[in-house]
Amino acid sequence: MAAELGVHPHIIEAVINHVSDHKGGVAGIYNRATYDKEKREALTLWAEHVMALVEGETWAKRTFRRRAAMSANDPKLT
Repeated sequence: MAAELGVHPHIIEAVINHVSDHKGGVAGIYNRATYDKEKREALTLWAEHVMALVEGETWAKRTFRRRAAMSANDPKLT
């Protein structure tokens, strides 16, 4: 489901603390990135998706409303 929200597979695996080809073996030795910012963004997207489901709204509609509100407050985003 997170992939459908636009979250990259290696970020999904970092969120659930799963070790795969991306962080396994030699790659895991050299790639010490924690992806904190990306994990926070992924979890925020997931929270928005869950809240939209609970409130009976589509995630796309909620995201559109949020972005519209943000751009109204920040002219650089338009």
